[in-house]
Amino acid sequence: MIVFNKERRGEDWKPLPRSASNMVTVGNWSLELKHARENWTKKMEMPTLKDLKDTEFVNFMGEVVYRTKIQIADPKRAILNLGKIWGVNELYVNGKACGVKWFGNRIYDLSGFVNKGENEIEVRVTTIMGNYVRTLKDNKMAQKFIGGRREQPIQSMGMLGPVTLYLGEN
Repeated sequence: MIVFNKERRGEDWKPLPRSASNMVTVGNWSLELKHARENWTKKMEMPTLKDLKDTEFVNFMGEVVYRTKIQIADPKRAILNLGKIWGVNELYVNGKACGVKWFGNRIYDLSGFVNKGENEIEVRVTTIMGNYVRTLKDNKMAQKFIGGRREQPIQSMGMLGPVTLYLGEN
């Protein structure tokens, strides 16, 4: 996106780091899957993130809410790297919206969002519908959507990570 405005001098853009020397892997995720068409919700635990196509939810479409808690001793500078995500994601920390990302690096500066001690992380991922559409064999429009190929490759979905947190570096 290109934005034009009349301000000639703004703050220099400072990209967030992709890694750091003091990285901690974030795990122990609770998932809530909300199917967009069949109107059901299911829950599961996922200690280590993996592709939803490799689970019983291979034909899922909708929103997956990933939740976990992290401990932070010094909240001055905290950066969260969500790793690989297949879909659109929205990040919440302690109930506050931190942003939406559609593509690229899913890295967030958590300064101002985290507190000393326990913090709740929630990542909402909206998945594609292609894997679900494959199952609608009697629906001509759905089959046209996937090109009429019954053997369409199964697509990756969800948050694959690894999710890492790094503290204290600028």
